[in-house]
Amino acid sequence: MKIVKFDPILLRDAERVLEHAPYPVREDIFSLLDVFSKNAYIAYSLGFPVGIACSDIFDGRKRAKFAVFVQPKYRRRGIGKELFLSVLEQANQAGMKSLVCDFPSDSDNVFFVSSLGFEKRYSSHFMTIPVTARRSVSGFEQYDDSMFLSFVNAEAKAFYPIRSRLGIEPVVIEPNENIRSFLSKAADKYFIYRENGEVLAGGGVYNAEITDIFVAPKLRGQGVGRKIVERCLFEAYKLGYKTVSLWVIAENIPAVSLYSSIGFTVERTHDFFVKQI
Repeated sequence: MKIVKFDPILLRDAERVLEHAPYPVREDIFSLLDVFSKNAYIAYSLGFPVGIACSDIFDGRKRAKFAVFVQPKYRRRGIGKELFLSVLEQANQAGMKSLVCDFPSDSDNVFFVSSLGFEKRYSSHFMTIPVTARRSVSGFEQYDDSMFLSFVNAEAKAFYPIRSRLGIEPVVIEPNENIRSFLSKAADKYFIYRENGEVLAGGGVYNAEITDIFVAPKLRGQGVGRKIVERCLFEAYKLGYKTVSLWVIAENIPAVSLYSSIGFTVERTHDFFVKQI
């Protein structure tokens, strides 16, 4: 068995490894490869590509996500562990404090990551809804860059209690250039609710995914969360999306109930694991 650092000329080998992998796994690893190909490794057995791992490690971050896949008939031979150790070495060199990974709740990988010292922190539902004709919802402003700090700080404050309770890192979402760059790119699809100039709710839809939905504690139970989701669904309809998705922490019962009442259904549930390094 041999571990090789990924190079773009090895893309076909990566495709071979993932050819029969579950769709969420392929999607996860290819999305990481698209941006962080320098962080990927391929495992070979007798010259054949049989496993792959990739992470979003980069200097300046304290936490990184990684994904790994080994073809079923090559499992329990230490290949997954060797791929992980390659990622771990890179994480240590970059000064990472923790690694995060997630798998479907019924996945065999749960035993694998537990054996590597990962601990389960929380679960998250992947929910979808068909997009149908909808009416616009008033009362929201379109995001612009002048709102960046107030938007991120309001979202951080809204999610702090559950992130703190479940040990989700970072516990406090802090403004950074990656978040700013994304919000700038998605600005025309993000919406803000303010009272007296204070950002109290927000969220958006981008690439057919609803994300960053938050409502300040003092506004909860007043229908603002439902309205902003409906505003995002109206935007999705205008954009021509047939289906949209979202991720929601399973332990966030009020949010899960809200999305279910709007018409979202759970497609799958992932368990999220963390390892301190």
